[in-house]
Amino acid sequence: MKTEALPEYVIVAAAGEFEPGLAVGLRFGMKQMNDFLCVVFIYECPVTLTKTTLLEQFDQIWNLFPMDYADPRQAFDGEIDVHALTTEEIHAAIKEYHACVDVLSFPTRYLSCLEKALQINPKSDCLVACEKLY
Repeated sequence: MKTEALPEYVIVAAAGEFEPGLAVGLRFGMKQMNDFLCVVFIYECPVTLTKTTLLEQFDQIWNLFPMDYADPRQAFDGEIDVHALTTEEIHAAIKEYHACVDVLSFPTRYLSCLEKALQINPKSDCLVACEKLY
């Protein structure tokens, strides 16, 4: 797999029936080691993530777990998978939050947004997609 630069912007959108607060997972593919995962909540469509914001999040993880993750600046393979989180994935994200809250910075209200998504995501009938802008 070739290495690609992280995009300057990642735009995430949902189409169909969903309530504001839909939890969406993005998996940024890496050509080596583990992929980076990111959760966003769609309140207004679309949501725009900047490269700076993504790198801040990824660098926290990479610096804490250098044996498991590679530098996303060199290892990104260009693939971003996006999907609405399942109930099981939301429960896993809540568990991860509790395990890492003392060593990682999470967005404001992250836990309460995940808890709200437990009611929103199962009854949502929508498609989610993302677009990369370089």
